[in-house]
Amino acid sequence: LLVFLLKFIFMSKFNIPNIELVKLLFEGYTISEIAKVKNINRRTLESKITMYKDRCNCKTLAQLVGTHVKRGLLD
Repeated sequence: LLVFLLKFIFMSKFNIPNIELVKLLFEGYTISEIAKVKNINRRTLESKITMYKDRCNCKTLAQLVGTHVKRGLLD
C-alpha cells in the first residue's frame, strides 16, 4: 500500500503523455523518430523534453529515463 501511495504521489508530477514520451526514449527511439510518429515538429518535441527535464530536475535524457526506471514508471 505504501509503495502504491508513493507511486501515486510521484505520478502526479508526471503526466501520462510525458511518461509515454520517456517510454519511447527508453525503447530506443530517437527524438526525430518520435516526432515523425507523433506527427509533431522535432524542435517542438525537443522543447517539450527540455521543459520536462527541468521539471524533473534532470540534466540529460539518460538521467530522465533513469529517474523513471528507478521510480518504477517504465516496464
